[in-house]
Amino acid sequence: MKIADVLPQLTILPLRRFADAWGVSTIKSDKRDVFEQAILGEVSRIDTDQAVLQRLTTFERQLDYVRRNSAEALLRLILDEPNYASADDSDLIKRAVVADAAFFDYAQGNTAMRHLDPRTVDIYQSVLEVAWENNVSFDEYQLIKRLRRKLGVGRRDHRVMEIKVAGLTPIGPQEAEQALRDLNYHGFVCQFKIRGHSQVVIPNEVALRLRGAFGISLQSSAYRNLAAKLPTSVIREALEEEKQPAISLKKEFLVERLIDGDVAPSALLERLDNDTLDELLANFPDQKRPAMRAVKIRHLIAHFDRFASKSVEAAPEDPDKIYYAYLVELAARQYDVLRAASVIQHDQNVDRAFERGVRYAFSNSLGHPAIQFTGSAHADGGVAAKNGRMVLWDCKSALRPYALTEPKCAQFLQYVAREAPNVVCPFLVFSCGFTDDSSARALALKANCPPGTEIALMTAADLKWLADRWSKDYPNKRLPLDVLAHSGFLNTEVLELRLKLFAGQAQAKEGVT
Repeated sequence: MKIADVLPQLTILPLRRFADAWGVSTIKSDKRDVFEQAILGEVSRIDTDQAVLQRLTTFERQLDYVRRNSAEALLRLILDEPNYASADDSDLIKRAVVADAAFFDYAQGNTAMRHLDPRTVDIYQSVLEVAWENNVSFDEYQLIKRLRRKLGVGRRDHRVMEIKVAGLTPIGPQEAEQALRDLNYHGFVCQFKIRGHSQVVIPNEVALRLRGAFGISLQSSAYRNLAAKLPTSVIREALEEEKQPAISLKKEFLVERLIDGDVAPSALLERLDNDTLDELLANFPDQKRPAMRAVKIRHLIAHFDRFASKSVEAAPEDPDKIYYAYLVELAARQYDVLRAASVIQHDQNVDRAFERGVRYAFSNSLGHPAIQFTGSAHADGGVAAKNGRMVLWDCKSALRPYALTEPKCAQFLQYVAREAPNVVCPFLVFSCGFTDDSSARALALKANCPPGTEIALMTAADLKWLADRWSKDYPNKRLPLDVLAHSGFLNTEVLELRLKLFAGQAQAKEGVT
């Protein structure tokens, strides 16, 4: 979100705080509109390297070293999010705490520093010990950063040695919450509520400048996507060149070293021949292929950055979780995104992956094991409930809003008839979006179905919103099917109302739906 999109979401206090942080001219008013217009008038100045570097310097000077490190770690976590936004501040804080605890476990292991030259470790740790005798001042921090660059010590290695020297402990929820407050105070993030959750956003103008200041050419997920398509030998050579000895044979570990060591992706791509670069560019067939090698490399980096993958912890044997994470992109047939993130190998895989992602939503998030039908002329999936009731759905991926036509209505009527005498309530159609007249056709289709049948049109985005919301608010509970029993467009606004009405059923005995 750009600053102009974020500001209307903010109340007067965060607006005033953002204006103060970025040195917007003194405003003698308590009206939020006055603050908003004043900030908008300064966007061109804020959106500069100089302004962001100055803000970072003030940030480093004013904050205690430990608090500053915690705040920067949280800032980098948000910079790794799609669109530089986290939809829930409590979830962000939880992930920050879990990530820090995991890193401390790694740092205390015997292999955390085995890739470093012993002399480098001795010099760097000696300097850290002196700096930590009386905490670490701003000037000492600047010297440490210069020494890091001189010795080729990456951020991960710096933290490992600092943990050992200073006897640090992982951050807890209180420290993470303080870090978020510090980022708000210094104007790096904005918070506002959407549907009851506090969203955390770094405005695009600020985020892109911060990435430049931190040397982040690619978000971590995008870097992993790129590295996954490259030979391990190329990664090892790039690390060796950056004074990061590649002592491990595991590609995953080496890739994390690329990211934490701020190794530019261009350093990898420069090692590839033109044929290999062209093969990578083939992942983006809609783009004109440049002739010059340097331009090819720039285009590849830009492509992978644009199609950064989502954070999904899924084992290779659980691809449905990945399909669920990319449910919106699958519904809209965003082929470039899906190929770059290695979600699909061929365009024709989209429909099947979309179906599997929807089944995952019902089985794993909404608490209803999904049925996969066999044979032909059947719905893409369904849920069997008690009392002769059934939920059916059909998945329609499309490049543009889906139109519910008369032939499609006839097809859906056949699916409903096949399940007689079960009452299909509802029959759901999932797609990227729907034409305006589709709701009227859905209501007409309902009139031709057995009594009690509902025909609902639901976007993949709304299904994912419901599944994420339900699994978070009611873990291990079954969604009352009455929430879905609606004809016409079933969007988040309607779902909010129906959740309030029927969510209490989640506490009832399982099977009563």
